[in-house]
Amino acid sequence: CTFPEKEGQDEDNKKILNQSHAKGQNFLIFSDASKPIFCRFNANVEELSTACSILQAIRSSAVDVLEGDDIVSIRSKRTKYTFLSVGSLTLLSLSQINDQGDCETDLYLRMQLEYVYCQIIFSLTDHVQNIFFQSPNFDLRDLLGSSVSDVQSIIDKMCHTDHLGPFLLCGIEVLSPISFAIRHHTSKILASCCNTKDILFVILSSGSKVITLVQPKNAKYQLETADLLLILNFVDREGSIPKDRELWIPLCLPHFNPSSFLYAYHKCLDVKTDLRLIIISQYNSTETFNNLRKSSLNVEKKLGITSQIEKQSGNFIDNIRLNEQYVKFEEIRSKNGHLDNVEGDCNYFMYSVEYALNEINQQKLMQHYLNISSAIHFVFRYQTQIRNSKNNNAIEKSISQCFNPSPKNAFSDDISSRRVWNMYQRLCTRLRLGSTSTEAVMDAFEMLTHGDTFQKHDINQYCPAQNLMKSSPYVQGVTFVLEGDELFIGLNGKGFELFVTLPAKICPKDGAALSAKLARTLMNDKNILFISNPLSFRC
Repeated sequence: CTFPEKEGQDEDNKKILNQSHAKGQNFLIFSDASKPIFCRFNANVEELSTACSILQAIRSSAVDVLEGDDIVSIRSKRTKYTFLSVGSLTLLSLSQINDQGDCETDLYLRMQLEYVYCQIIFSLTDHVQNIFFQSPNFDLRDLLGSSVSDVQSIIDKMCHTDHLGPFLLCGIEVLSPISFAIRHHTSKILASCCNTKDILFVILSSGSKVITLVQPKNAKYQLETADLLLILNFVDREGSIPKDRELWIPLCLPHFNPSSFLYAYHKCLDVKTDLRLIIISQYNSTETFNNLRKSSLNVEKKLGITSQIEKQSGNFIDNIRLNEQYVKFEEIRSKNGHLDNVEGDCNYFMYSVEYALNEINQQKLMQHYLNISSAIHFVFRYQTQIRNSKNNNAIEKSISQCFNPSPKNAFSDDISSRRVWNMYQRLCTRLRLGSTSTEAVMDAFEMLTHGDTFQKHDINQYCPAQNLMKSSPYVQGVTFVLEGDELFIGLNGKGFELFVTLPAKICPKDGAALSAKLARTLMNDKNILFISNPLSFRC
């Protein structure tokens, strides 16, 4: 339920609101005892304590008025407050409402708060709730320590227009274009080198962009995309992990098991490309560390990374150019199944990574797809199923992946970029619920969170927005918004979602046809753009 704001309430929190309006969306975390835990912009403890006390009093009043239901949001002329209460923790988002009365959708604001809560569990596990149960006045800031930077990092990414795609569509970014043969053979190398009882997951990435990953066949032990985003946020946070050392890191994956730690072996294989290998185990011992280290060395050797220093294979990049012929060549090659004779390609693994990271090549790639539909901008989500190799008809979990050009190349300022992302949020909600109204979103959350299907420590009961977004809508649909100089199209089909910004001079019917053409092209090229055939090991 939405609790309407009373006049004069902005004055009570004026200083924090000024921070929010001046710098962007603000976030506040506090306990039931009104103790501040985190604030994105305001660091004055006295001001935060006062604001937390006021907000806690508002929550208590709302619970009485709503007959036990907790407060969800408050809306004023200039600010929207969105709440998420989990146990003894309350998370609050303060987002600015523009002159047209628009801001982020209820669905996206709630999903942001869910990711922030999951980031706290990532560092501390859900035993943090037991601490507050035993000591309600506990100050969590000391326990969070350096993990505050991880919370800050994920918030910055969710609020920055360059990083909104993965969080809006709950999908990972994948390094592309990379030959299907090279990506698939790399996956087989990871699977063969890391197929031991010590290992749960193996991720090979360049910064926050995944090259490939391997995980168990059993769906019970497979990664949720939301957990994968937390891992990538931690690894990619500036300065969080030295690139010249092997590290052994405890981490908790909330959707896997929010009550216990797993342990990640991390190694930067190549500083220039920020190539990182992450191997995750359920065991914490010196023997396990040494086993994972041996697996890492085997991966390095089989990928030929150490020999890349000599650069003895000639200029591979000059021999491939990103154009229609290259895309068609890769597509045909994938369909022909040239997977047995790839030793030559694997010698070029590092060249392929460098090519995909090259900024000019990335611009050519994006422009190639923009030209297909006369689009100004787009964001595409591809969802691929992980199949159990013992039974090809048994579909397990899926991996959601995102692909979109940077909005900086299409829009002159951050305000324009944010307007486009807000439109994508509206279209995304429409495709799922048929409406962007607060009532429709609250009804969907009610359906997802009330029932007997949740076990005691199942974090899904607190993350309905993530559950709603983790898969594409079941019914194929198309929707549009015509506003100002742009036409915004949203459509979905089997295994994909696409949101496109087109010039307003294109009529909606033609815009839908152009968007469908772009979707078909992206799906045809999925083998070089995405992890289209994720591998698994063991049962």
